[in-house]
Amino acid sequence: AGVRLGAQTFHGSSGQDFAAAVAAAPQPSLGIWVSGQEPEIWSLRPTSPLVVEIFQKAILPALGLAPEASTDGTVVYRAQPNELWDQVASGALGTGVFLPPMAPAQFAAAIADGALLPAKSTRFIPKVMSGLVWADHQSEVV
Repeated sequence: AGVRLGAQTFHGSSGQDFAAAVAAAPQPSLGIWVSGQEPEIWSLRPTSPLVVEIFQKAILPALGLAPEASTDGTVVYRAQPNELWDQVASGALGTGVFLPPMAPAQFAAAIADGALLPAKSTRFIPKVMSGLVWADHQSEVV
């Protein structure tokens, strides 16, 4: 069985609205828009607590792309959903993938055991200082 459990067509007209719909969808979900087709919100099999990991470990390989595609320039990243929307709408990009935001609890759970987060999985606004340490209030500084 594949990673996709279902798909719902999105009937909006902006990247901002599509990104908001993806974020509001039951998780794990992501938005997929193939140029020339209708945008869809995919509900995913929860094979990982992070949608970005499902994207990188299951969806990219299903598309015939190596894991390195997420960092070697094959996959391009856009911080602004309207920019990605416009590029898919114009045909400048063949496919747009809209990932939901990572909740602070997901972030904390993902790094609790010292695991590294997938490449391109964090985007904090405002930009976080280099070397930031993440700890809960009960942590002891050693």
